[in-house]
Amino acid sequence: MGWLYSNGTRKDNIRRITDVQYTASGEVHSKTLRYCLRGNNLWALTELCVGPEAGQKYITLYLLRKDHYGEGWGYKSIDESCGPCYYNCPKSYIKEASEPINQYAAEWREAVLAN
Repeated sequence: MGWLYSNGTRKDNIRRITDVQYTASGEVHSKTLRYCLRGNNLWALTELCVGPEAGQKYITLYLLRKDHYGEGWGYKSIDESCGPCYYNCPKSYIKEASEPINQYAAEWREAVLAN
């Protein structure tokens, strides 16, 4: 996935990312349980709230950066199933998350714990 930009501030972007997400019908789709910043790495522990995977908790990295024109901020999301190449995620998030959904997530979690 590419980068998504807005004219808002970094703080606006973080608020938008970590707010409760809704389905088109108005149901809560997902909610951020915890998040933290490590530089421009925004780590989030998220819980799915609808469908057969409701209750599942997973980790997502949002890379943050100022847009090329200096007018706003953008983000790129990389969930743990993609095996992000960043390892400064809080270890407590790994302990709280559900079981890894694939091999990339499992290997990434091991690398975070070893880091």
